[in-house]
Amino acid sequence: TLEGRGWSYEIVVGDSASTDDTADRALSSGIPVRVVSESQAGKGRILTRALGQCRGRVLAFIDGDLDLSPEELPRLIEPVLAGATCAVAAKEGAALAARPRLRRIGSRVVNTLARVLLRTGLTDHQTGMKAFSGDALRDVLPEVVETGWLWDTEVLWRLRRRGATFAEVPVTLTRARGSGFRGLRDSVDGARQIMAMYRRVAVEPPVSLPGPTPARVTPPGDSRWTV
Repeated sequence: TLEGRGWSYEIVVGDSASTDDTADRALSSGIPVRVVSESQAGKGRILTRALGQCRGRVLAFIDGDLDLSPEELPRLIEPVLAGATCAVAAKEGAALAARPRLRRIGSRVVNTLARVLLRTGLTDHQTGMKAFSGDALRDVLPEVVETGWLWDTEVLWRLRRRGATFAEVPVTLTRARGSGFRGLRDSVDGARQIMAMYRRVAVEPPVSLPGPTPARVTPPGDSRWTV
């Protein structure tokens, strides 16, 4: 995925209390990797721990379920190299349409609520593929409270309030993976969690990134840019 582009990089595998020998399988894969383990479960917890140990100019992650192809990752890294603070994958494709209707509605409700309350300007906050300016992400990580699925949303909000620029990059969902999504119940629960996070962060004083706000740049390819 990254070879042949002239980039130096490292691969870090985040193992969040897994029960499928993730760490051992990664280390025995024959690919040079570093494993960061966390005894407590939680997407946000392991991302904070793993990304917090990386020193790259660009930091990117992809969820281990691989419903998005790793081949898409360079398309998110390129806007960040061009000047964006963060590039967010925006899902599209037949597999997305194949997801249960209630799940699609629930996701739309939660994302709309996050966009309106937190003013991110984004259409999808929880997609499991993102790339960040390393300096900008390291600046906000010590402030992040969320340890579960809302980690992405809080990070995006903290970047946004610092004047960050975002790129939404359309990527194809490769398969409609199974899920424990329970329709209306999970939609209501997700909305409640977004509102609880909003009440918590809304009282924080404004901050700004050190140095000038990143300038808007011409996006490569078909990225959708927000400022």
